[in-house]
Amino acid sequence: NDNSKILLKSQTGSGKTLAYLIPIVATFIKLNMTDGYAPIHRTDGTRALILVPTRELCNQVTDICTKLVSYCCCNVVIGQVTGGEKRKSEKARLRKGISIIIGTPGRFLDHLRTTECINLKHLQFLVLDEIDKLLELGESNAGGMQGQQSHNQTSSNAIINDHNAVYEILKIILQGIVGCLVCTIDHVCD
Repeated sequence: NDNSKILLKSQTGSGKTLAYLIPIVATFIKLNMTDGYAPIHRTDGTRALILVPTRELCNQVTDICTKLVSYCCCNVVIGQVTGGEKRKSEKARLRKGISIIIGTPGRFLDHLRTTECINLKHLQFLVLDEIDKLLELGESNAGGMQGQQSHNQTSSNAIINDHNAVYEILKIILQGIVGCLVCTIDHVCD
């Protein structure tokens, strides 16, 4: 279905990552096999954006996605953008094209603001993994960062509050160019 919105709520280790990655990859396989469609190529731009709250989770999701894609979609390029990595090398990868971007909100928003080569024209999936934690992180950091953020607003080194970054990314991306929005929440069973 076009314009799907899905909320997955289940405990850690229950397979939420695969629950959103498998449909993304299945869509890419279908596009690659459908007559009349050119195969997906990295120069087409980003087709799926997955935002996660931490660099560690970003690494985990990237590993799972890479393994899944390696079995069936050799022309799909996966890349990650997170704080702590060199912006220059991330920009170079973005310039070449990344089919699936996995990243943290602050760093992705930084690139969205400063890296002109990000192509979201074909974006089909936006995943906010552990959205509860994405928003929690921002609120817990909001107090000390707001003054610094407004002071360094134009600087590419400005610290970006994750909470505000999530909302700003949603505002930019959800202007009719994304087909499926998926949010996940970790739920601990009592």
